[in-house]
Amino acid sequence: AAVSGSIETQDVSPLATAVREVGEETNLGELLGDYDHLLNSGLHIDIAIDKSKGTFGGRMIRVYPFALTLPSEDIQLLSNIEMRGTEHDKMKFLTISDFLGMSDQCVPSLKRAFHHATSGRYLDLPQEIREWEGDRVNGA
Repeated sequence: AAVSGSIETQDVSPLATAVREVGEETNLGELLGDYDHLLNSGLHIDIAIDKSKGTFGGRMIRVYPFALTLPSEDIQLLSNIEMRGTEHDKMKFLTISDFLGMSDQCVPSLKRAFHHATSGRYLDLPQEIREWEGDRVNGA
């Protein structure tokens, strides 16, 4: 995950946590100013103990996924984004298709969290299923 963290007592919501963590771990606040309107949230995901490989002390972790939408045409902005602190040792921009095609190990359930935060927009679904969204006759 590019940015992750725990909900702290001063955080009034998962969104407040996401805004705080992005502010602590990147320079996006200086580049964008107010960016919380760019965050899209998704349904939370509970990651089972066996998937975390004991990393979190054998407890269940709940992930509240958010996707931050940046203007991809703004090369100047993208080239100026920096990570802060000691929680990350590198940063890499990927296209969505490269990210979804990744076979490298990454954070447990990261792709699932991405699909939750982007409302399934990038799921590879058959056209017939995609058309259900517009079906107003059968209750879809």
